[in-house]
Amino acid sequence: MTDDSKGEKGLLGLGVTSMIAVSIKPNALYVLAPLWLFIIANNRKKLQTVILPLLLIFPGGLWIIRNWIAQGLPFSPQAFDLSKWSIAANLTNPYFYEYIPKNFVILFMLLITITIVAIVRRKDYRLIAFVFWALFLAFILTPVTAFFVDTQTPASISWRFGEALLAFAFIMLLKLFRDLLQKRVEQIHLRKSLIHLSLIILILFSFWNIWFSRNRLEVHAANAIILKDQFSQPVGVDGYYSAYDYVQQNVRSAVVWVENGLPYYVYGPGFTNTITRLKSPDYLVAFRTDWYGEGLMGFPQIVGRLMEDPDYKVVYEDSQGIVLSRIQSK
Repeated sequence: MTDDSKGEKGLLGLGVTSMIAVSIKPNALYVLAPLWLFIIANNRKKLQTVILPLLLIFPGGLWIIRNWIAQGLPFSPQAFDLSKWSIAANLTNPYFYEYIPKNFVILFMLLITITIVAIVRRKDYRLIAFVFWALFLAFILTPVTAFFVDTQTPASISWRFGEALLAFAFIMLLKLFRDLLQKRVEQIHLRKSLIHLSLIILILFSFWNIWFSRNRLEVHAANAIILKDQFSQPVGVDGYYSAYDYVQQNVRSAVVWVENGLPYYVYGPGFTNTITRLKSPDYLVAFRTDWYGEGLMGFPQIVGRLMEDPDYKVVYEDSQGIVLSRIQSK
């Protein structure tokens, strides 16, 4: 098989995966558009090999036509609102820089480093830096990557939208330190004692990692602990496991907002509650827990604002959580 035929098959695969990506996540265009422009630029003399893979992307975007027909817009107004909470939309917001995670700063420094290396050693790192920038820009442009609803609180980076970027960054580190790692591997291969020592260290580390994560390996009937709460140990008062538990036992058919926590635990039996942000909350559940080690102290600021609102009152509070309820008019 020639290199050209391999390349053409690779483009067909990229066309299919691009179609799937566009059909599932429109923000994939942030990565795919510059990537395909790069491919077209590199195949100027044989564009016929690019046309078919490009056409494969089209079926993945048929939902745009469906939206135009159904609602007259490619995206719903609510989808446009989500973009206001991205990293890119809040670069001038001072709250974005409060408690900004160190790993985000490190990631940006790695991006700059790769860019500088690409300028010095263009042949080896040009495409790498290009893809890294595409993934980074796609991440910061993705909605809800910095805030959710309230932009006047310290930012909380949603890394789940940057998994591809983080995976690529790991590959970059291996690339940057390839020579050093290769020398160390060769040294280990030359000395059997180092091989044995490396195996022992690897085995010990594996056992330590399993022991450290043993609570996640426990078996619970019907996934009880997973469905019950975000806390592994009780933190509540008055017989409640936590603020989530208060909602599960006492709140039905209500709009419940969750701040600095997970919404899964407030739907309640029969899933009668809703977490929509299109309506004012009947209940607000908030936590002071620093889940991600970002240095957060105290409850989110929305708690203070609602406590000053005469229409809301505190109905439950423990060391980690609080529940505010709207006072029902008589």
